[in-house]
Amino acid sequence: GMAQQNDEGELAKCVVESSDGRTLGWFVYYRNRNRFGRVLQLAALPRSMDTVLDGLIYDAKRAGVAALWGRTEPPHAMLLTERHCLFQARPWVLVHSSRPEIIHSFQTADAFFSGLDGELWMKFNT
Repeated sequence: GMAQQNDEGELAKCVVESSDGRTLGWFVYYRNRNRFGRVLQLAALPRSMDTVLDGLIYDAKRAGVAALWGRTEPPHAMLLTERHCLFQARPWVLVHSSRPEIIHSFQTADAFFSGLDGELWMKFNT
């Protein structure tokens, strides 16, 4: 993966591939030894989230990250629970767009939205 550095640590951007070289998904997170790593994005093709999540956990463990934190979606709760993840509920969302098709995609879950599409990348969110 590619990496950049800031005060939260190294920004790791990793693609996860199958054994035959197909892209299964990716993750982007701040990697910082002996500290918390903030996950900015975790994305996977259908039925590949377990492999991509395991790749993130392996990468963080290998880098000495103490723990990972970030936002998740309800469909991934069981997968995360199986990997001993803890949850703190603070669900809310604010969506604004002058383009009705973007609002519709959000309301119908017909598109992939992550914190990188909103405020998550901004420093005041930490």
